Amino acid sequence: MSAIKVRGVDVSSWNGDIDFESLKRNGICFIMIRCGFGNNSEYNDDSRFEEYVRGAENAGMPWGAYFYTYSASAEDDKSELDHILRLLKGKKPTYPIALDVEDADGAKSRKGAWNYNNVNRNTKYILEGLEKNGYYPMLYCGYEEIENYISKDVWSKYDMWWAQWNSTCGYKYDNLGMWQYGGETNFIDNPYIDGEIFDQDYAYKDYPTIIKEGGWNGWDKESPKPKPSPSAKKPVEMLAFEVLDGYWGAGEERKKLLTEAGYDYKAVQSRVNEICASWKNPTLDETGYKLGESNIAILAIKELLSISKKLGIITQGVSENKVFGDGTLIAVNQILKLGNYNQNGVMGENFVKYLSTLIKEKNHK
Repeated sequence: MSAIKVRGVDVSSWNGDIDFESLKRNGICFIMIRCGFGNNSEYNDDSRFEEYVRGAENAGMPWGAYFYTYSASAEDDKSELDHILRLLKGKKPTYPIALDVEDADGAKSRKGAWNYNNVNRNTKYILEGLEKNGYYPMLYCGYEEIENYISKDVWSKYDMWWAQWNSTCGYKYDNLGMWQYGGETNFIDNPYIDGEIFDQDYAYKDYPTIIKEGGWNGWDKESPKPKPSPSAKKPVEMLAFEVLDGYWGAGEERKKLLTEAGYDYKAVQSRVNEICASWKNPTLDETGYKLGESNIAILAIKELLSISKKLGIITQGVSENKVFGDGTLIAVNQILKLGNYNQNGVMGENFVKYLSTLIKEKNHK
């Protein structure tokens, strides 16, 4: 994932009164505001949209907007796009304008509209329409939608706001822009901010800079608008393990997919070969903590990894949380490599003992 990781929230009228200064004091750096839903009627405007926009701007908080689609026909598509454009007229958000594609309340299913043809057409029409009208478009959805209802040539074209309430983000494609990681269920942060529950997000791009410099969302620019740029690239270490898990195919297909995604195929394949070669070496632990897991014990082991970084045993730093993330995976494999062990990314009992020994030896020198 990107080195940029900015914390935000997304809100609608259901959130009621919002203290924007309190959000800022609690580390919230941006806010995505629901502007409306369904066909172009004032009845379908979010009743708090104007109020929340004023509140965010008065607090100096960057904001973007999202729109919940109920479209069941091509006529609805046009009405919904007109609805979004009406609500955004005269405003200059510095975060994307997202189309929320889901069937959370079952309304589209009841109308027989929750199917591939309808959802894919609707998504394509509105995102293209936003882009043609100078807005920076984004798609909000989850696994169900990209696997069953939206074609890849549509969802991969725009920045993704990924919906997955989890301790780690499972989205593996390069157009990740934001991740909604929790709401009333939250595996990373407290869902409450000053006593109120908020849906919480990470942004992986510097959207205010991208949008202002690109002339999107009403911001002036003399030169032509660039297309929304892809998210920052994944580290080679992470890609290598994705290759070994089968995400990137094999042979020429792997080379083609990695190259088209903007990666250095030779560097990734070289690391894959190193890992495969290491499997000839002894394995320190077959079981233990692995990428994506989260608990207090992982936090304790990461403290040992942080100490080993300070002592110069390894070069990879780790984040200060209890999640086994990408950086931790790299750090673990650096330790295993020092002992000529199989670099399988597992932190087990033997790993802890070995790491402790390395730290003690370093301190005694």
